[in-house]
Amino acid sequence: QKKFFESVVADYESIAGETADDLESRKSIACAAYRTAYMHWRLGRPEAARRQFDRAGELYKGLLEAETNSLEIRQGLARCLHYDAALHADRGEPVEADRLYRQVIALREELTLAYPDRLDLKEELSRSIQNLGIQRGQIGGYAEARDMARRAVALERELVEARPNDLFYRLALGRTSLNLANDLADLGELEEAEAIYLDSLN
Repeated sequence: QKKFFESVVADYESIAGETADDLESRKSIACAAYRTAYMHWRLGRPEAARRQFDRAGELYKGLLEAETNSLEIRQGLARCLHYDAALHADRGEPVEADRLYRQVIALREELTLAYPDRLDLKEELSRSIQNLGIQRGQIGGYAEARDMARRAVALERELVEARPNDLFYRLALGRTSLNLANDLADLGELEEAEAIYLDSLN
């Protein structure tokens, strides 16, 4: 996959640098900027990724002025904010990461309420909540980290209930449950933590 990204990232970056007036072309440019950013991120180029995530985010914000309720645009903006937050966390900038994660969580909560049958939206919301919880735990906010983990577990359970044979969702629930157990252990809530650890072995 790395070779593929290296072979196409320049083409996407070229498209991302274009400008247009019509709505569909602007959507294509925003999408290209997001994909360019994602490829740079996967290739281990955080600064190039951050620049393109920022550009894509600004493009999506501009598109929202034309189509306020567009799922495509709102989901694209949320994805940009999520990865931008992760990059700030990696750079050791917890305040900005925290701000961005809370912003993207609010946006993704709106989307899951508007489209309750879209499992991908619940999955993305869970991921952002988990990341914010990990971020809070790393700076000593153990209680909020625990609460975030509880929310993520609840979402992951909904996904498993919707698709009980989906191995990806079941593994994700297991990982998220272990994160919750670790947070509970950090707070000295050992009985509940132990119950979750034991349940994960079944």
